[in-house]
Amino acid sequence: MWIPEKIQQANNSGTVFTASASSAGGSSVRLGSASGTLFSPYGYFSMPAQDVDAVVVQSGRTYCVCGFESAEYSGIEPGEVAIFSAGGASIVLKNDGRVLINGQQIGG
Repeated sequence: MWIPEKIQQANNSGTVFTASASSAGGSSVRLGSASGTLFSPYGYFSMPAQDVDAVVVQSGRTYCVCGFESAEYSGIEPGEVAIFSAGGASIVLKNDGRVLINGQQIGG
């Protein structure tokens, strides 16, 4: 993955790697035999499905999960936003102002 390589180049004080992550509870994510703190954009929180690849920054004995590999999501165009769960629920914010929840249009 090129993202860990770019982060590593910018921050030589820590180690950047990918790891298979799984839910650990609270704001922790299990990374094999270790656990790390999950960092997300403000106001948004998610826990990974089992065995999702994560980008991890390690500094000393601290692990920080920066993000998760995204599954391919079809049906959105550049500039649109999709939020989805492993169970199939979705919210799509379309460029024309429409909001789709589980494929059904709300407003717009």
